Amino acid sequence: MEEREDVSTPSTNEEESNKQQEDTEKKHHVVLLGDSILDNKSYVWNDGPSVIEQLQYKIKDQGLPWKATLCAVDGAIIGGVKRQLKGIAEDTTVLVLSIGKS
Repeated sequence: MEEREDVSTPSTNEEESNKQQEDTEKKHHVVLLGDSILDNKSYVWNDGPSVIEQLQYKIKDQGLPWKATLCAVDGAIIGGVKRQLKGIAEDTTVLVLSIGKS
């Protein structure tokens, strides 16, 4: 008897893999909001890469059609996030926020 492979519906793993592939291929715009946790250039040792530089490198290295923008400001407090939000682009798809309470 010949063995047949069931090809009627993709498996859950295949569906998840396809969705991840589609998400990777979509153009995303990541915007970083908050304080020095994300705007950390002045705190990295030996001219090492800041958070935004690491993110931009990773995007380029993986050939993703994404972009990343830093709107976070070293020393910002919660009240400053409202000003940062005014600066985000209309094409923003992902917001990352890190802020202290002071």
